[in-house]
Amino acid sequence: MTLLALALAPGIVLMIYIYIQDKYEHEPLKEVLKAFLAGSASAIILIIIYLTTGGFEQKTIHGFIPAMHKALFQAALPEETIKFIPFLLLFYKNKEFNEWFDGIVYASVISLGFATVENILYVTSSDISTGISRAFLAVPAHFIMGITQGFFFSLAKFKNHSLIYISLALISAIIVHTLYDTLLFTGQDIFLVIFFFYFIAIIWLAKRLIKSHLNKSQFKSRQN
Repeated sequence: MTLLALALAPGIVLMIYIYIQDKYEHEPLKEVLKAFLAGSASAIILIIIYLTTGGFEQKTIHGFIPAMHKALFQAALPEETIKFIPFLLLFYKNKEFNEWFDGIVYASVISLGFATVENILYVTSSDISTGISRAFLAVPAHFIMGITQGFFFSLAKFKNHSLIYISLALISAIIVHTLYDTLLFTGQDIFLVIFFFYFIAIIWLAKRLIKSHLNKSQFKSRQN
């Protein structure tokens, strides 16, 4: 039970955080829950695909380029795509997606649903140290990738450049994810040092994206 609680906690905490950040017009809780469940379902689907295709096979990686290849094709591309799809199907034309920050809310919560299922899989089959490291790294990273997707989904919705920005929603998350995993997959000290600074940089980026879309809210005047 301790490992399960540890696996669930970071996703729940970050979901509460983004809900609180949505201070000008909170999204309906049922829609937020739907986003979380959609992300969870997408993770289960991808896990089934991985299990049937050997996608979980672990191999030693030597060199930056092989690490990037694995990061892109075995992690970033399939994972960000399968998180991207439910947003398009369930939320892009949803009537509740009616302001700039909503894209970030729904996309980040979908990512948290995905990350929580993934976290349960890893943590309950490992130990507390894995749970702690993932709580501070892997789950927040998925959260940041969701924020990135949501930022561009909102641009697509409210700036009328749909194809360009929808494409960027997927591409940007794939890039962030690929670099994150590549730096870890190499296992080399120099890249782990770079990873530390990279992780700080994407946290800073996520905060900037959140602030940018919050400031554009048409409901902001209600708080003034």
